[in-house]
Order: sequence, then structure tokens, then C-alpha cells
Amino acid sequence: MTATEDAMATILIVEDDPKQLKLYGKALRGYSLTCVSTGTAALKAIAETKPDLVILDNVLDEGEMGLDFLPRLKSVAAHVPVIMISGTLQIRQKLAALQGPRSAHYILEKPVDLDELDQTVEIALTECGLGETVAAL
Repeated sequence: MTATEDAMATILIVEDDPKQLKLYGKALRGYSLTCVSTGTAALKAIAETKPDLVILDNVLDEGEMGLDFLPRLKSVAAHVPVIMISGTLQIRQKLAALQGPRSAHYILEKPVDLDELDQTVEIALTECGLGETVAAL
């Protein structure tokens, strides 16, 4: 992807921790970021504008869990790559989140390494979602 295309990429961040949002904002400069704190708000945001990528935390506001929300997100935006972020998921939950048609593409552990996040975002934007479909054809 060229720098111009990177600048155009839109990322929906579903995260309820203001400190994490600030970190993501620093790490993901050059992308258009939309931030919401619940899965319900994320569904509304996706309906308004289809993002190029979703970063989804597992523990959200209002008692929502990203892992529970993931299938609904993928049902309305199947082609959009998802990076789940969590410090609470056990290995079985991580495997479940990465398997099947309504799964995440990546899972990153908290505390998030910002270089790893940046690299994962770049790979997800270039090689996942619609990129996967085009490559398969």
C-alpha cells in the first residue's frame, strides 16, 4: 500500500479505556480513526461507514464482551479484518475467536506492543478481507 492509501484507510476502534485509545491514536497516526466504547455503538458506526479494519477489545463498556460481539460484527461486515485485543482471553477462547467464518484475523495481548500493533494493522489492511478475496480469485 502506498502512503496515500494508508492515509485513506479507516479504522474502527472498539475500546472503553481512554488510556488505550490515546496509545492507539499515537500508534495509528495517518489513519482515519473512529472510536466507540461498546459493540452496540460499533454496529451503528459500521452501518454508517464501512471501516477498512476493526480493532476490537474483549472487555467493553456496559458489560459487553468483544468475543460475544464478534459474530454480529462479522455478519454485517464480513470482509472487514478484525484485530482482537485482550489481556483476559484464555487459550481456548483465543482459538475459538480465530476459527470459523465469523472470526478475527489476529489477536494481540494487552499490554499491546505498539510496533506489533502497527505491523499487524499494515498486514491486515493489505492482506486480509478484500485483499484475501482478490488474491483467491
